[in-house]
Amino acid sequence: LNYRKGYAIDQKVDVWMLGCILYTLAFYRHPFQDNATAMAICNAKYFIPFEHPMARSQKLCAIVHWALAADPKDRPTSAHLLEVLKNIAKTPYEELWGSMPSTVREKIQGFDKLYSKRRDTGDIQLPADIGAAVSAAKAVAAGEAPRRQPSAKASRA
Repeated sequence: LNYRKGYAIDQKVDVWMLGCILYTLAFYRHPFQDNATAMAICNAKYFIPFEHPMARSQKLCAIVHWALAADPKDRPTSAHLLEVLKNIAKTPYEELWGSMPSTVREKIQGFDKLYSKRRDTGDIQLPADIGAAVSAAKAVAAGEAPRRQPSAKASRA
């Protein structure tokens, strides 16, 4: 919905969509599931379900907030997001948080105040097959997304 506020439709829209996908994968719901109005989406009105186990990872929540920033200039580039995700295990939370724009840090602080019960219990263990996801993300960042071949059933229809 960048066009509603006069923002360019560019790579930052894709980063926002990746934020929606990451949120959905982490919390099993869409970030705007409870308030899917254009205004809520434009203003990035969503919440992190603090009772969900994945919400314990401050790093994960910070990356979601960063990717879903209302203003595209506050979102990372896809290449930067890929670098952050590749190094997430060894990057201290304070360093990650400090590298984000002030508007994103303010949103994170607001959520932390609102949900003061949330405590970081450590990083979420990544699955062993994370390499395939990283390779796919690299291809997308390089503009080389793999093309799927139509199935035999699809070509008969």
